[in-house]
Amino acid sequence: MSSAPKRDGHSALRSLDDRPFVLVIHRSPTIRHALLITLDLDGFDVLTMEDHSEAGDIFAYAPPSVIIADLAGASVAQSEFLRRAQSAHVPVIAFDERAAASTHAAEMVTGVQHIRRQDGVSHLLDVLHEITEPPLALRANRA
Repeated sequence: MSSAPKRDGHSALRSLDDRPFVLVIHRSPTIRHALLITLDLDGFDVLTMEDHSEAGDIFAYAPPSVIIADLAGASVAQSEFLRRAQSAHVPVIAFDERAAASTHAAEMVTGVQHIRRQDGVSHLLDVLHEITEPPLALRANRA
């Protein structure tokens, strides 16, 4: 008789109301899928898309807490999407294989944080938690 691992304390079991919403935009289906699973298990609600043009009205319906995006290359759809993210005050993390994402995209939005895939998922999770954690005073009021 084997017992299932105990998961009572796992953050993925938190109330969905407490889960930050992360939008992942990446051209690689493998990376999108890996981030979907990893972020979900770490307590985030996740929506993935292949490119910026698919995300058109997301800010009107369900603005994300943070966006993780592949900013390699430049397109009109990407530039417009980044402008809308900035207007909605949604933090953007550029997730790219290179040391820095597209210079054009980075210039479009101030405050874009760059994380290389080689930096590892633990670094990405650290940055995400830093961005999405409510201030200490707010956490104390929820307790």
